[in-house]
Amino acid sequence: MTQRLLTLLEVALIIGAILFVMYIGGVFTPPPPPTPTPTAFTTSTPAPIQVPTAKPFFTQPPLTQATGRIAFTSDRDGDAEIYLMNADGTEQRNLTNNPAQDVLIGWSPDGTRLAFFSTRTGWLEIFVMEADGSHISQLTDSIDTGMAYSAPVSWSPDGKYLLGVRSIPWQAGQVAITMTLDLIQTDGARIIPVYTANNWLSSPKVSPDGRYLSVKQIDRSESRLYISPFSDHPNFSPINQPCTFDPAWQPIQNVITCSDGDSIFTISPDGAYHDSVSPHSNAGGYITSLSWSPDASSLLTNYFGFGGPSSQSLIFIRPDSGQHVMIYRDSAGMQTNTFAWAPDSQWLALTSTKNDLTDIYTLNIYAAQNSPAMIPLRLTGDSGNNYLPQWQPAQAH
Repeated sequence: MTQRLLTLLEVALIIGAILFVMYIGGVFTPPPPPTPTPTAFTTSTPAPIQVPTAKPFFTQPPLTQATGRIAFTSDRDGDAEIYLMNADGTEQRNLTNNPAQDVLIGWSPDGTRLAFFSTRTGWLEIFVMEADGSHISQLTDSIDTGMAYSAPVSWSPDGKYLLGVRSIPWQAGQVAITMTLDLIQTDGARIIPVYTANNWLSSPKVSPDGRYLSVKQIDRSESRLYISPFSDHPNFSPINQPCTFDPAWQPIQNVITCSDGDSIFTISPDGAYHDSVSPHSNAGGYITSLSWSPDASSLLTNYFGFGGPSSQSLIFIRPDSGQHVMIYRDSAGMQTNTFAWAPDSQWLALTSTKNDLTDIYTLNIYAAQNSPAMIPLRLTGDSGNNYLPQWQPAQAH
């Protein structure tokens, strides 16, 4: 048990610095699996989750057509670039078109701008641009500090800030590292350091109402979530409940949804524990990521099983009924944490690696709940890798 968890945690150490390491190597690849379960919160090997069989469990709404636009990263041109396409895969075009490496961070909440990493200055920095690729603006200038930002980086709900973590380059075998959490003004005015730790920081997030900041702090013995009221000088306090994998703020209620690997529950910003969203019996694997639909009606989890080609599944949960169903199982290698909701809360954009190439697919969750064997629609399919899909928010439509 200890050896397995320590090995997984070493993987987590790589996540915080992966973009910078990729910059040094000159190649960007899709992000690795998320932070594993630390030994501080478990004392025995979890039993396997029973992946449920598919069956309708609530009134299905009328199925929609996939609409809108999806931004993503592609290396089809020999280097990482930001692309934009329609939700049916048509009109794919390069927004950045630069010989440097450009990797998507995500849409602004109003859907008018895109944030991205770029090495075009000779260092890994954060930029923003309009949705059509115009008016590119550099927000960070870290080269003289020897530090760089790493994924993920989150937007504040009002679009005025990005919340990100920076550090010096990570080296293999390194245990301790000083990392700083920054509020980055998206008008380029200033960068505000708000928290520094001598451990790994990950999953920086701003609550949907803009009132709280959250970040995870990781060392070799534990992984803890810290929360503070939004401020230029925040006062972060640790949450004592286990929140092992990347948390997800519920988009309507001001609570955080967490997983310790085999169960899902919510925590309020004051640290109070709430009832489980959906209990699971165990399975030879664990839940690795959580994502709420924009209307907060559904929770999507990525379940990772040990061994075998069919080791990753998407499980769709309706908290109002407490029931859940597997909607998709990938036999080829679904990329953990790389799925995105459409604004209508019905469609997903996800990635899967087949024949050593990663492509972007779409899937309607309501159609898939009756047929987990349904094959998602592939939107990309040239010689390069296509990953990190992000559906444009509804406000811009």
